[in-house]
Amino acid sequence: MKKCTFAWFSVFLVALTISAQGKKEPSYGGTPLSALVKQLSHKDAAIRQIAARDIGRIGPTAKAAAPYLVKSFKDTDGLVRVRAAYSHWVVTENGKIAAHFLQNSLKDSDADVRLSAVEALSDMAKKVHEILPALMIALKDKDSRVLLTAVEATGKAGPVAKAAVPALISIAKDYQNTACSPAMKALGEIGPDAKEAVPVLLEAAKLEEFRLTVVGALLKIDPEAAKRVGN
Repeated sequence: MKKCTFAWFSVFLVALTISAQGKKEPSYGGTPLSALVKQLSHKDAAIRQIAARDIGRIGPTAKAAAPYLVKSFKDTDGLVRVRAAYSHWVVTENGKIAAHFLQNSLKDSDADVRLSAVEALSDMAKKVHEILPALMIALKDKDSRVLLTAVEATGKAGPVAKAAVPALISIAKDYQNTACSPAMKALGEIGPDAKEAVPVLLEAAKLEEFRLTVVGALLKIDPEAAKRVGN
C-alpha cells in the first residue's frame, strides 16, 4: 500500500511541478512523464527498466523526474539501476552523479548489468570526464563484451583517459584478445600522452593483421615512429 501511495504521490508532484512552470507535460511514445515516474515503482522489473530508459529518452525537459530516478538507484534490479543513472545524466546534464552509480554497477555479479553500465559510460565518454575511474574498473573485466566496450569507451574519452594507457598496453599485447586491435586504436585516440605504448605498437606492426591499425595509432601518438613501420 505504501508503495502504491508513493507512486500516485510522485505522479501528483511531477504534474504539479510541470504545471507550476507553465509548460506542457513532456511524454515519450505517448506516455506522459508523470505516468513513467509512476511506473518506476511497478512490481514488474521489466516495466521499471523501460520507464527508467524512456524518461531519459525525453531528455532535459524531464528534469522534474530526477528525484525519482535517484530513488531508483537503489532498485533491486541491476538494469533498472543502470538505466536510472544514465537517464539522470540525460535529464540533469550532470554526469558526476551518474558516473558514480554506474561505477557501482560495474561490480555487479551479472555480466549483463556490467555490460549495460559500460555501454552507458561509452555514451557519456566524450562529455563526462568523471567516468574514467569507472572505465579503469571495466578494463579489468573478465567478460569479453564488457572489456571490448570499455576499451572502445576509453578511446572515445580521448586524451583525458591517459591514466588508462598501461591497461590498454596490457590488452594490446595479447594478440588473442578480441579487444587487442581496439586497444591499439584507443591508444591512438589518447594521442601523444600514450607515447609509452610506441614499442608495443611497433612490435605489433610486425604482424600484417595489425599493421594498418598500428600506423593509424602511431600517426596520432608519434608520427616519426609511424615512419619506422615496415622498415
